Amino acid sequence: MVCQSYCRTGFCSAQQCSYSHDENYLRICPRFLQQSCSLGSESCPLAHVLDPCRLPQCTYYESGKCGRLHCPYLHVRHPPKTAVCSDFSRGRCPLGRLCIKRHIWVQKSFSNKSGHQKLSKLTTVSKNACRTLITKLEDTCDHNDFGPVAAPAGSLRNVYPPPEFIPLISDNDDSMTGGDADCS
Repeated sequence: MVCQSYCRTGFCSAQQCSYSHDENYLRICPRFLQQSCSLGSESCPLAHVLDPCRLPQCTYYESGKCGRLHCPYLHVRHPPKTAVCSDFSRGRCPLGRLCIKRHIWVQKSFSNKSGHQKLSKLTTVSKNACRTLITKLEDTCDHNDFGPVAAPAGSLRNVYPPPEFIPLISDNDDSMTGGDADCS
């Protein structure tokens, strides 16, 4: 069993927690997805990876309003009132984008002194992540955008870049035979 406090925040307040603290279950930093995390991957307690097993779905895509060409959120659609994936809520769903349940960060609410409910600060950031970026981007969304997403700063997308030069060899090229026209 994985520590839920650790999964949501990257910290555990228990001195001797009996639950697992596995980094593969850490919530992805919402500011990383917005390309605005000022802490960076070394200092931020949350994950800075594009793991489809931990990515939340894009609520704007589901309603047909995602304006981002390379949205880092999952572009999936579910029928109305589809349940939230319990595996995703615990930090990681092995099915990723193929899951038939919603991959959303459940909003925690609390009551203030007047009895009105307020959303926690982290939840509000994750809820508005797409909305903030949509206003900055002018690109139109390809609603079948299941391709690669733009690599946020600090990702490992370009660790193995393609070679700068790839020689092309044609059928009429003598260089393959050592320059001899006769292949006896």
